[in-house]
Amino acid sequence: MNWLLLLILTVLMVAGGLPARASFLDTYLNNLKLDQSSFPRASDRDGVDLAGEKRFGQTFVTGPRVREISRIAIQCPHYNPEWGEGVSLVLTLYDSPARERKLASFEMKYEWRSWEDMTIVFPLDAEAEPGRSYYYELTTKGGNGKVGKIMTSAADYPSGCAYMDGQPQEFDFAFQTYVHTDWDRDAAYREAFAMFDLDHPGLKAVKAAVEQKKWEDAAKALVAHFESRPAFREMAQQARQLRIPDMTLAELAADMKVRDPDGNIISLGPNWTHLRWWPKRGGVGLTREGIRKYLAAGYVSTGDRKYAVAWNEMLKAFFTELPSPLKSGIVPEGAKDIAPIFPGGLAGGTMWSGLAIGARLAHEFYYYTVFADAPEFTWDVRAAFIFNLGDMADVLAIQKGGGNWATQMFDHLFYFSTEFPEFARSKEYARLAFDGLIENMRETLQPDGPIGESAGYQMMVHGQYLDIMERARRFGLEIPQELVSRVEAALAFHLYTIQPDGLRPPFGDALADDARPLLKRGAETFGRKDMLWVATNGAEGSIPERLSVQFPHSGYYVMRSDWSPDARYLILRNGRYTAHGHSDALSFILLAYGNLLVADPGIYIYGTPDAVRLISTRSHSTISVDGADLENAGGPTTFLTGNVADYLRAEGPAYKNLDRTICPVRRIAFLRPDYWVISDIVRGSGEHQVDSRFHFGDLQAKLDPRTQIALTTRTSGGNLALIPAGGAETVSVLEEGDTAFVHEKLEPALILRRSVSATLPLRMDTVAYPFRGASPDASAAPLTPAGNASVETCGVRVTTPAGADVVVFSDSPGSEVSFTDAPVRLKGEFACVRRDPSGTLRGFAWAQGSRLEDGGLLAEASRTVRWLDVAYDEDTVRVTCEGGDASLRVAATGRKKAVVNGAAPRSLAVGQEFFSPFGD
Repeated sequence: MNWLLLLILTVLMVAGGLPARASFLDTYLNNLKLDQSSFPRASDRDGVDLAGEKRFGQTFVTGPRVREISRIAIQCPHYNPEWGEGVSLVLTLYDSPARERKLASFEMKYEWRSWEDMTIVFPLDAEAEPGRSYYYELTTKGGNGKVGKIMTSAADYPSGCAYMDGQPQEFDFAFQTYVHTDWDRDAAYREAFAMFDLDHPGLKAVKAAVEQKKWEDAAKALVAHFESRPAFREMAQQARQLRIPDMTLAELAADMKVRDPDGNIISLGPNWTHLRWWPKRGGVGLTREGIRKYLAAGYVSTGDRKYAVAWNEMLKAFFTELPSPLKSGIVPEGAKDIAPIFPGGLAGGTMWSGLAIGARLAHEFYYYTVFADAPEFTWDVRAAFIFNLGDMADVLAIQKGGGNWATQMFDHLFYFSTEFPEFARSKEYARLAFDGLIENMRETLQPDGPIGESAGYQMMVHGQYLDIMERARRFGLEIPQELVSRVEAALAFHLYTIQPDGLRPPFGDALADDARPLLKRGAETFGRKDMLWVATNGAEGSIPERLSVQFPHSGYYVMRSDWSPDARYLILRNGRYTAHGHSDALSFILLAYGNLLVADPGIYIYGTPDAVRLISTRSHSTISVDGADLENAGGPTTFLTGNVADYLRAEGPAYKNLDRTICPVRRIAFLRPDYWVISDIVRGSGEHQVDSRFHFGDLQAKLDPRTQIALTTRTSGGNLALIPAGGAETVSVLEEGDTAFVHEKLEPALILRRSVSATLPLRMDTVAYPFRGASPDASAAPLTPAGNASVETCGVRVTTPAGADVVVFSDSPGSEVSFTDAPVRLKGEFACVRRDPSGTLRGFAWAQGSRLEDGGLLAEASRTVRWLDVAYDEDTVRVTCEGGDASLRVAATGRKKAVVNGAAPRSLAVGQEFFSPFGD
């Protein structure tokens, strides 16, 4: 035994002494068990109103070996507005409906009324006999006497019935009883220590005490071992740096309270209720760091022993009220592949979900180390803490999740089983977790890198995959190369989608988090100099090779001018989410000259009305019809990129509850490197209300009611002009919206809404022009199509200091388009022609085209060419082409050389009017 372990063990022995009474470890091992249950409730609406002098009750019969009715749980909606301040709900346990003998009673105060899954648990601790009938009764006390509905059961409880004002009823209330039974203390301790490999180095003293049935000595030796581990000491050093910005949160935690985002104080009474619910609790609640972080930070910062007392009492309450579902009788013995979530009450709710126990397995000891020097953190609670780690791992190992849940659960089980080989099943769990992670990678990683979930979960999962790879290497486990390559592709996704400000684009349930630390890890793992360049803001590594990039399997499309912080950047999303998605098909984010100008709103606290609103189509920069949300899908998308322009054509999904022929199509041309032309179509028939929205990043925007031009009004960096450029005659307004870029922080922002009530199909065209300063130096005007053109055909002339550009969209590759007020003629789907202020041709591009003229022939081919992009330098023609052949002819315009698809330059004949990029 090393000196440190001996010292810790001595301190624990002295501090603990010889116990005069049972330790808390006895309480932990003789845990609450489910006895009687009429759950589930009939529905969230089926219940009976309890108010005034009414008395509601229920009879039940105890099971075998019961010696104490410890808790009774009933169900009452926590959101019921009728339950007024000052009103308590009282549960009294009697020997029978005659109420001759009162056995126990508890008053649930108004401030304690809200419990997860509307399951309120009353502590009673009443002695009881097995196989005997008992009766509990609910009454109100104080205030107006109203608490609202007491929920009824979905099925018949065979051993009792409900009572109302003393009269039996033909139904049952929804209830459960949690009991203590007779127990064999030695058997319980033997079972507890069986979860450890007692032959593991360092557990010699534990094994000796176990063999002699000196259970407390064994527990203290176990604590001493874990606290002497090098990893424990390293964690303790890290924990000493723990700080929180607001120490009132620590003060509140020590007083058994938390504060919600609106500043409301939430009581965790009656006894550190971890299943407390409040409207802005969100999905995490108290399940992970919870109040542990605040208590630890308070102790680190002040040394005040009250935090150690609170820590100890909090753990005791948590371990008592929410034992392992495997040991409380919630999960049948031998169960496998159980759901990763539980209902409220003794089942554990969110506190025993796979995500919650996984997270606590990973960080629980971090906060433990803070209190290691505090005598108020008693040896028996420390031992229960360590046993609880094993209990959590046993549950996690049989839970089955999917998507990012499976990633997180397997990742944390893998961490636990490799970090703590003292546990007897660590090798079994390590293999289970590793194999599960390999399968999870295969299932979730799409061919182009991302998983199918929101941006926030992508970054989290990809980071965990890096953790797994690192830990696997440490333990000599081999990850197949195909998966290593796919993880590298996942990191490349973050490389090419990162915003110029270093943040990830927060599509779906995501916040505006910094993507550069993840890229730094990717650079180290894969030796990627391009990732290093972005992670270090260009200080190290090599600049990425590509600018505009598509990820077609996952539905992300990036148009980028350059890799500077001032880059003009647009990313559009058009695909299906597998989880945590928003109704945001065809929405985009736009940054320019250092500012976020068109934003995705992010996500607020789960379950709140604000979160529901931010998820909706109307909170995104896309098109809605009749107020309906877009379905979770994306349609066919074309993405082409060159030196002159990028082109994107994306068909969106249908709308929920509308005719499925109604769907949006968004076409975007990026006139590199300056601005975008956006042409939106809504297909379908009949008259409808169509709204096209552009979600600004904040309140700094204005709208000219005459021109309908909307401008952002930043005082530094870039701004954006949204200029109407043709199509349906819309009415524009600035409406109030919000962003949630930071956790639990909602901030106001403006949304430009262009609206029209018209017969479908219709089109709306917009020029999105970034600029520096207070006013744009650009104008836009629609062109008039000649002949009987379809509604999808349009042209826009944009004039800027760099010259005049014409952008043309048609309804199909075979369409022939011309205009009465411009010489441009196109046979194809899209084209742009760019000239300098003197009228000299700078370049042109087409998509799905075969002929383009602008006062003269610019290019032609005998068949449709998918993409042609032609830029004219001083003496060189630079051609980027997909799908061309020898029939393609391009205007030389007096240039001396031609470069085709990046190949070596070739000479052009003097006076040569046209050349064939793919001819001899």
